[in-house]
Amino acid sequence: MSIPFIMRFFKFFLFIPTLFLSTSCERNDLQDMELEVLHELFIHIKNIADAETCDGSQSYGFTAIGDKACGGPRMYIAYNLNIDVEAFLSMVADYTKLEADYNQRGYFIYRNCVVPNRPVDVVCENNNPVFVY
Repeated sequence: MSIPFIMRFFKFFLFIPTLFLSTSCERNDLQDMELEVLHELFIHIKNIADAETCDGSQSYGFTAIGDKACGGPRMYIAYNLNIDVEAFLSMVADYTKLEADYNQRGYFIYRNCVVPNRPVDVVCENNNPVFVY
């Protein structure tokens, strides 16, 4: 998990509006590129969050991630407190900002507006972190 990794994605998203204005790239192609970047960054975040086996001996935290087009977080993600939490939360914040920017572009995104319940704790079940509500 490195800051240069995040900056590559962030710089790419800064480049996208310029690409849109300076080429004849169709809106759907641009949307597909942005979705691919968001997907790759989410997978990277998820891999970091899931890197440790949850056997009950570690502590876990959780945070909201993503942005729904109609407001609020898309979901919550659990993470082991043994990782570099500051860098992880910074990456999650960057992802959430990029998704909010994507939603603001007006791609006529149809998603539900149900806000996910906020967990109160994380426990280990079958070596996986599970939210307690």
